[in-house]
Amino acid sequence: MKRTRKTTAKRVIATTAASAVGLLAALVVAASPAEAFCYAQGDARSMNYAYNGHIVARERAVSGTCDGDEIYNGQLADPYNDGYAARARFRDGSYNAIAGYATTSAWNSYRFYDQTGNSTAYFQIYSSPASRPSYWEINRGH
Repeated sequence: MKRTRKTTAKRVIATTAASAVGLLAALVVAASPAEAFCYAQGDARSMNYAYNGHIVARERAVSGTCDGDEIYNGQLADPYNDGYAARARFRDGSYNAIAGYATTSAWNSYRFYDQTGNSTAYFQIYSSPASRPSYWEINRGH
């Protein structure tokens, strides 16, 4: 097939479109449900945390909290009766502490104040010390 400007332009468009589709697919994978709470300013999400096959903690952002005012309002629930309370732990600057507890499946409200002034903090939910994850999620835009 003889190459012309028209066929070359079609190939460039097709290649660019394929690259855009690949980039979109990568972004969708990166924004998985495991990234919970304030994924970004204006984007609140919820999270279930499972340990040994049981959901031991549930967390959700209170509507309107992902507004960039450096205050995170969340709700925590403990759906699994294992004798441990569900916990929401934040790490921000030198702060590293539990900001909220729940001992039943009813939603329990709590509040975290940003410590570094950038509306971003690291976050974990879990119940027993053994179930505490080795990784931290990032809460952005609270």
